Amino acid sequence: MWSFLNPVFLWAGLAATIPLILHLLARRRAVRIRFPTIRFLQLAQRQSSHRVRMENFLLWMLRTILLLLLAFAFALPVVRSRTAGFLGRSRRDIAIVWDVSHSMTYETGGRKVWEDARQVVLNILGTLGAGDRACLHTAGAQVTALAAAPTPDVKFIEGQVRQQEPEAGVALLAPALRAACDALKESGSREREVYIVTDGQALTWSGFPARGAPGAEAGATNASAAVWDPKAVDERIVFFAALLGAGSPENSAPVEVEVQPSLLLAGTPAQFAVRTMQSGPARDTTLTLSIGGREVARQTMPAGRAATETTFPLPDLAPGVHAVSVATAPDGLAIDDAFHAVLHVRDRVPVLCIGDEGDLVFLTRALSPGARTTGMAPRAMGAAEWAPRSSQGQGCIFLCNAAPLAGAMLLEIERYVRDGGLVAVFPGDWGGPTDYDNLSWLPARPVGVDEIPAGSGRRTLRLKKPADPLFHGLLLPPGVVPAIALKRSARLAAPAADAETLIAMEDDAPLLMARPFGAGRVLLFTVSADRAWSNLPLTPIFLPLVHQVVRHGAGLVREPLWLTAGRDVVLPPSAGLAEKSPLFAPDGSKASVRPVQRDGRTDLQVDAARVPGVYETSDAAGTKRPVVAINVDRRESDLSPVEAGDVPKLIGSKQVHVARDREELARRVEEHRVGRPLGELVLWIALVVAVLEFGMANRVSRRTAARRNRWTVEASGRVRVEGA
Repeated sequence: MWSFLNPVFLWAGLAATIPLILHLLARRRAVRIRFPTIRFLQLAQRQSSHRVRMENFLLWMLRTILLLLLAFAFALPVVRSRTAGFLGRSRRDIAIVWDVSHSMTYETGGRKVWEDARQVVLNILGTLGAGDRACLHTAGAQVTALAAAPTPDVKFIEGQVRQQEPEAGVALLAPALRAACDALKESGSREREVYIVTDGQALTWSGFPARGAPGAEAGATNASAAVWDPKAVDERIVFFAALLGAGSPENSAPVEVEVQPSLLLAGTPAQFAVRTMQSGPARDTTLTLSIGGREVARQTMPAGRAATETTFPLPDLAPGVHAVSVATAPDGLAIDDAFHAVLHVRDRVPVLCIGDEGDLVFLTRALSPGARTTGMAPRAMGAAEWAPRSSQGQGCIFLCNAAPLAGAMLLEIERYVRDGGLVAVFPGDWGGPTDYDNLSWLPARPVGVDEIPAGSGRRTLRLKKPADPLFHGLLLPPGVVPAIALKRSARLAAPAADAETLIAMEDDAPLLMARPFGAGRVLLFTVSADRAWSNLPLTPIFLPLVHQVVRHGAGLVREPLWLTAGRDVVLPPSAGLAEKSPLFAPDGSKASVRPVQRDGRTDLQVDAARVPGVYETSDAAGTKRPVVAINVDRRESDLSPVEAGDVPKLIGSKQVHVARDREELARRVEEHRVGRPLGELVLWIALVVAVLEFGMANRVSRRTAARRNRWTVEASGRVRVEGA
């Protein structure tokens, strides 16, 4: 629609009547000249009068158009897509979506993307006039409405913008943009604008179904289509996307670490594996491994190998908790240059053996055979001695003839298995079939005991699942053929659907069954742990097998090496932090810790754990020890940029303006709000019209006869004009 920046000059268009008045005043009067052959003059007049009138009409039209164009040009015409008032300014509602992920902290050449983004948001708010309204949503790990609905209180929003800090999570723009568009649904006849302020990282646009992609059309069921539907975009909304990041950002970062083996024992060799990634041009990458703040190893990875895995051998570590970090060389995104972890090194693996003393004698001797160092610390406990949290920190729990289990004990053991623990069950004479009814996590429920006749109980054993993780590294004495002599064997009901037999006897009867349960595992033997049912405790396979069970169980209970930063971070039980103990963030500030109820137990939660690094606690003497390592989400380390031409396709709107910096955004906003100026174009058209008018006027003036001209009538009747 047309509008004018200086409409008062439209009154100058009345000057277009001047050529008409002049043409009317300058009409030639008829001059009477007596000729004897008047018939020849009348014939000539009829032949030329039509041409003269047409030339005069064209000349008048050109002069009129020229004056109208000049008045039109000085009125400064602009073209707008919409306007609510005639030649006036319309009110508008705007919604701002601000990317607050940690990739916005990228810095290059002294330019900080985060500060640019903050200033862009403030500039947008500063362009609002009286009667305009605004709302603001931040896009981080969650959508936060700093101003949920359009409000005229722009000063309040500006205060929120100045206090905002980047978060440590991944930003997805689709949910925030959906919330922003929903906030403008009640804007009525106001103009509607949505501003997206981001660094241009392709990851943030992954929540939009691209046009033409499979599943993006009608009937799609993918999650991104459910968040953002291009067909539901209000056609009245104009989108502005400010992609403020570098055109080709460079970043190297460690993205994942792993300790091998997962169970770290003092004096046992171990390795620290690191996987890195790189954005931008390939270049050499240096990795530095530090333990307790002291550098212990360094490796240089040639260009092109930054996406591979690097392995560092760990030095001998004393029992305890150790803070470890691996870092790349400093680059534009400093927040992910280092990856932090905590290593729990044990002197011995705690093992809980529950049962009567006679039932546990062979098991405890196998786990701690005299002067030999096995790295295991068995603890014998009767079922009646059970206390709350007895399972905490245990590498494995053996239940030897312990049925029936008390209610509290049963619930805690079930939770222990769900959280990644391992329970090995040996039956016995104490518990009957009904005592196992409540053990829903068993691979199969014992329903009776089979008596084996004397002299017929010898059974050869075989591994039915030799590739099972339980048997990794299992070593038997040379020449040993596993066999046992049976006296009794548990008769089992139909096994669970996910149960499997790991060790079977020659008649295919199971000796050892396993079943996954939650994150942990349950093992069920069909003989007791003493000599009452078989001679298994005296066979060469018993000691290495129970040692293997403990190692396997300790590996299942994986203490997390790190946690991901966020608004609410739940500490694992392995952190060992007491409820009222202080917790200090890497920057020295005191973190807010509070108890929360989860799955029937009390855990500790850190509120707003957004600073990456190692969090520590201190005792009464002021000695600090590492508790947990927190890292930013490494998905944000991939800074691959989105193509500017793809943004309108992702949003699914024809009214999308994309800018790469503050200046370009301001220009596009100005063109949209004020319009595209056409004054210069109109002046060029006026110049062309003026040239045509000059040529036409010159031609007409040469062909106009003056009074002093001499007319000659030729014999053919043609009238010829000659100069006097």
